[in-house]
Amino acid sequence: MNTTLPIINRPLKRHLNHHELQLWSLLKAQPPAGYGFQRDQPLGPHNATFYCPEAVLALEVDGFERLDPDQETALALRRGDLVRLGVMELRVSSREVRQTPLLVLSRITDCVSYRLRWALPRGAAA
Repeated sequence: MNTTLPIINRPLKRHLNHHELQLWSLLKAQPPAGYGFQRDQPLGPHNATFYCPEAVLALEVDGFERLDPDQETALALRRGDLVRLGVMELRVSSREVRQTPLLVLSRITDCVSYRLRWALPRGAAA
């Protein structure tokens, strides 16, 4: 698994939307499994809205625009690029963040714990 991520300089993402800001506040107040997330992390040709370097985990909040079938190809290409970099991507819906934020935080914590315990070779976390 390649955990050396190329950095491409690009402007930061637009301001966080309401649901991303809500999740960011939760991530800062209750870091999943004790590990922090960064905002707007470049990962190859993409930016992750939130990224946990220790777990090599990208986190995205999907809004209604992600339901558009035209986005499926772009998402599949992004997913493939991240897999080649050894990055796991977790996508949560804005609805989930709005309605069950603590459940979303629990899912993220489970993902971070899994990645740290089983998916990454010892010493591979950046």
